[in-house]
Amino acid sequence: MAARLVEISGASVATPVVGLNRLFPRPESVAAVDLSKAGIDNATAARMRTLATSVDRQPFNFFYSTLKQKVSELCSVCGLDESTAHYLAMRAFGEPDAFPSLEPALRRKLAGMSPDRWRPWRAYAAMHITA
Repeated sequence: MAARLVEISGASVATPVVGLNRLFPRPESVAAVDLSKAGIDNATAARMRTLATSVDRQPFNFFYSTLKQKVSELCSVCGLDESTAHYLAMRAFGEPDAFPSLEPALRRKLAGMSPDRWRPWRAYAAMHITA
C-alpha cells in the first residue's frame, strides 16, 4: 500500500537509482488524494487524512517526548484512538514500548496473555506476534 500511495501522490524526483523516482507524499498530498486508489480502506483513509491534515496545520515535535506524551498528543490533536496512536508511535516513531492493544491480529494472538510482562519492549513483541 505504501508503494501505491507513493506512486499516486508522491512528487517525482530524479535519482541515479533505478526505480527510485518518487518522494513519499507530503501531508497535504495525503489529505487530498483518493486513498482508495492505493488500496486503503475507508476507515484507515479517514484516519490518515485526519493525521495528515493535523500534521499539515501543526507539525509535531516528538523528539523529546515520552511515549505517553506522543500518544496523548496524537489522540488530542489528530483525534486518533489510543490504540491507533500506539501503532503510529510504534511504527513511525520507533517507540519500543508502544502497544496497539486493539489491533485485531494482535488481540487474536494474545488470547488472554498480558502484554505488561514484555515491558519496556512491547512493540517488538507486538511486531513479532503479528508477523
